[in-house]
Amino acid sequence: MTLAALVGAQQAFSLQADGGQLPRTGILAESRVICEYLNDLADGKLFPKSQAQHWRALGDQGTADGILAATPLSRYELAVRPPEKLWLPGSMASWTRSKP
Repeated sequence: MTLAALVGAQQAFSLQADGGQLPRTGILAESRVICEYLNDLADGKLFPKSQAQHWRALGDQGTADGILAATPLSRYELAVRPPEKLWLPGSMASWTRSKP
C-alpha cells in the first residue's frame, strides 16, 4: 500500500509510530503534526516554554514548511520546463515570500 493510500495525501515527511492515539495507520504526515508528536514524547521539552520563544519556534517551523513547499516547484521550473516556458520570476517569488 502506498503512503498516499495510507494517509490520504503524499507528504515529503512522514513518521510511522506506535501509540494508541495515532491514526489507525500509525502514520503521521505533515511536519507540524510530527513535531507535536515528538514534543509529546519528550514531555514538552522540544518547544520553548516561554510564550514568545514558543511562537518564534512555530513561526520558524512555518517558514521551513514554506521552503519545503516551494522547493519542488522551483526544481521543476529549472530542470524540466523548456527554457521558453520558464516562469522564473514566479518561482523566485515563492522563495522570497518564505523568508523570515
